[in-house]
Amino acid sequence: MNFEQQLKLQAYLDGELSASEREEVRAWIERDAEAKALVAELTWAKSALTANEPEVKVPDSREFYWSKISREIERQERAEARTEGAAAVAWWRRWLAPMGAVAAALIVAAVIMVSDRNPQPVVAVAEQGGVGEAVSDMGAITFEDHSAGVTMVWLYSDSEI
Repeated sequence: MNFEQQLKLQAYLDGELSASEREEVRAWIERDAEAKALVAELTWAKSALTANEPEVKVPDSREFYWSKISREIERQERAEARTEGAAAVAWWRRWLAPMGAVAAALIVAAVIMVSDRNPQPVVAVAEQGGVGEAVSDMGAITFEDHSAGVTMVWLYSDSEI
């Protein structure tokens, strides 16, 4: 007997077959000894299970019991809604933080590029009595190495030479 035939017998015992199928299976059981033995075993197992199933008594009233279930379902739905909101915030953080860093890097690069094109003159100022004044005898020597990106400026006074 194959598995499908066993399932057909189980469906017969559970009352899940149509009237015509029920008659076919009943005729099959009467002429097949193996099918008859399996039906007897399944009937015994079904009666043993239903007879020995413990009866559970709920200490609370039916309404209170169902209200507890309803409250728990609502609590879980609110928790899921909070989790979904947190997921949206996490998504924004995951994309905005790197994009902000890229934007900041682009701004810094643009400022550096603009400042390289318009160099500002070097002004040497000597402080006397806490007030800065331009010194007329001040000189500067500049060394630039574009390949290394280095600029060095030496300031000197004519009186020091």
